Amino acid sequence: MKLRYTLDPSLKRQKIGEIHTRMGTLEACFIHEKDWPIVVQFLANEFGANEPINHALVSLELRPEDTIRGFEEQVETKWAPSNVSIIAIRNNELAGAIINWIVPVDRSKKCEPAKIQSDYGELIKQMRSEIDDFTSNFPKVIGVIGDLEESVPYYIPEDADRFFRIDIICVFMDFQGLGLAKFLWNLSLKIASDRGISPVESICTAVATQKIARSTGFNSVFQMPYNKVRENGQYLFQTPLIDGSESAHLMIKNLHQSENIQPC
Repeated sequence: MKLRYTLDPSLKRQKIGEIHTRMGTLEACFIHEKDWPIVVQFLANEFGANEPINHALVSLELRPEDTIRGFEEQVETKWAPSNVSIIAIRNNELAGAIINWIVPVDRSKKCEPAKIQSDYGELIKQMRSEIDDFTSNFPKVIGVIGDLEESVPYYIPEDADRFFRIDIICVFMDFQGLGLAKFLWNLSLKIASDRGISPVESICTAVATQKIARSTGFNSVFQMPYNKVRENGQYLFQTPLIDGSESAHLMIKNLHQSENIQPC
């Protein structure tokens, strides 16, 4: 039976755009604080288990239940406080989501360029301890990606005290192929511009998001080949990924405040 993600119709959400598709008109809204439990379940089922990088784990594929606790922690500490994440809905049914947050930059810390670690075993062990998860594969992915995220301040202007991160984009299967992902991506860029934030960053692990990023003016400043990633001497990922991706790309775009960014 196909899952459905029905949102509370009584909640008043701030509409920020709409897209007309062969599946009808989809409205884009900021995520209401009470929407997050359903959004987390949506991400766990449709993104956590299906994203190519999660499929590629050598030891065991990432299960939806592995990701829920990690996503809930992200909601509490990062995603919800920023209030810049977006959902696309049709008749109160969730069609897609793009998870964004505004990241402060600590300029007292030395900025180092990204690099491929000789082994990620200790980083993954540390991540397991931080999120109290010693059994699932979730810390493996976020440990590796989190290491890349630490290098972002090196690639953005020195006077920037924050940047806009596009963290996750996920479209429900019924609404794929309609241009919804790019619509949400461009809408996110407009939100960053409206907030007065110039640097926008995303770590794109799949071919589809890499294509969207390039088509909207992002530059790949670092690539992490999946076949170079090891945990305690063992390869972490089966390569190439199921979508053909061979590397994760750290991608950056600096917006100009005079730029008129419109969803398309």
